[in-house]
Amino acid sequence: NIFLYPVNFEPGDTHTFYLKIDSKGSISLPLVLWSSNDLTRLTETKNLFSGMQIGLLLAICLFSLFIAFESASYSYSYYSGYVLGLTLLTATMYGVSFRYLWPQWPIMQQYIFIIITPLTLGFSLMFTEKALQLKYHNLKMLRICRVMAVICFGLTVVMPFINYSFALYLLAFVVLTISTILMAFSLIQAFGGQRNAPLYAIGRICFMAGCIITGLIYLGLITLKISPLIPVMVGITFEVITMAAVLALRYSDERKAKFEIQQQTLEQAERLREIREEALQNEAENSEKLEQMVQERTLELE
Repeated sequence: NIFLYPVNFEPGDTHTFYLKIDSKGSISLPLVLWSSNDLTRLTETKNLFSGMQIGLLLAICLFSLFIAFESASYSYSYYSGYVLGLTLLTATMYGVSFRYLWPQWPIMQQYIFIIITPLTLGFSLMFTEKALQLKYHNLKMLRICRVMAVICFGLTVVMPFINYSFALYLLAFVVLTISTILMAFSLIQAFGGQRNAPLYAIGRICFMAGCIITGLIYLGLITLKISPLIPVMVGITFEVITMAAVLALRYSDERKAKFEIQQQTLEQAERLREIREEALQNEAENSEKLEQMVQERTLELE
């Protein structure tokens, strides 16, 4: 996503450059004059950072996907879809998808963002339902999450067929609204004592903070010596890691609950066995007493 044009300057030369930019989406056009050494150093640093981030997201996605197939867990399935969507979005923002996945279809780069974003939001909502266990703690929040998930999956189908500029504004509104609602849900659940909610809330807050900082940089309200994408990318990565921790915590709770149920079942089986043995022993004693009484009565009659 960096367009390079080599130029050679001689001392005292004057050059005039004309640029024509045509895009239906947003444009970030920083003009920087680099020397060959500076460009090489910048490219190496950028590739290292983006490669580590995409590799981490992809590794988490594959690990979760394998667990989902093995355990048939809906939670891991939704989390895998969510992380896969974020991985593809991250690769698209860095220009990696365009270079390696669809280099012959430049139009794909334009529409992939408005298709993958609502799809990822839909998986995020379904994962939230499982992670916060809304089915057991708050049915109203559960219904709201399901309605928003249906809206997001519907937008995934509709987005490519509407005006691109309007789609971007609509998508920004939907992302901010749903992210705010999910953050509010997690905070409510956290203050209500739900065990998984604090970690979930931390992840959401970090993601929102990254989005806000990136937005402020693009609007020119703050100036940082970093790429505008870095804050939101760091926020996304931290959110994915915290969500993995939430999932691990929930999985641990489920294992403990299953272990307790198994222990209770074993204890009940042991009690039933003891009761059965006691009943058999009592029956044997009663039979022995009855036989002894019959023998004594027989002797008396004789």
